[in-house]
Formats: sequence, structure tokens, C-alpha cells
Amino acid sequence: MRHVETARVPVRMCAACRRRAPKYMMVRFVASGDTLVLDGGFSASGRGVYVCPNSRCYVEAVKSKSFSRALRKRSLVVSEGLQSEFLDFVGSRFEGEEGDG
Repeated sequence: MRHVETARVPVRMCAACRRRAPKYMMVRFVASGDTLVLDGGFSASGRGVYVCPNSRCYVEAVKSKSFSRALRKRSLVVSEGLQSEFLDFVGSRFEGEEGDG
């Protein structure tokens, strides 16, 4: 019998609820200077932080300063429009597959 290799899927942890999930099922954020930005293409360089694709985890990560802590930025600016950008991204990318984070 031959050994069948399976591809390893990178696993990431949500900064808010600490749930682990495959990287492609999470939403990534990075710091651009001192501003938090959504990295929808998983292509921005530098340290990233992940949250589940639901508003509960996003709000908790902002409230508890999980983004600042994970990105090692003391004064991280989270713009007012970022939450709506996040919700639009989740709606278009996950189409009803919202995680239970």
C-alpha cells in the first residue's frame, strides 16, 4: 500500500475568541503605519492578525485591543469605516458560511 501525502493546511487562531481554523476561513488584518487595514488577499507583508468572519469577533478584537497587542503597536488607529469594509468583505467572500467564533 502506498503512502498518500496530504497537503497541510495552515491553521490560524482568532485574536478574539481564540478558535483555530484553516487560514482561508479567517480574515487577516495588518498594520499600515499606525493604521489597521484589512488584507483581503493575504498578500500584505509583515505581521498579521486573524479574526473569525463574524462581527462578534471583530468587535471583541477592537474592544479588547487584541489587534494592537498582536501587531505589537501601542497606538493602532482603527478607522470607523473598517467595520463596514470588514462586513462587506465577509459578505462577498464567505456568502453565508459565517463562522461560529
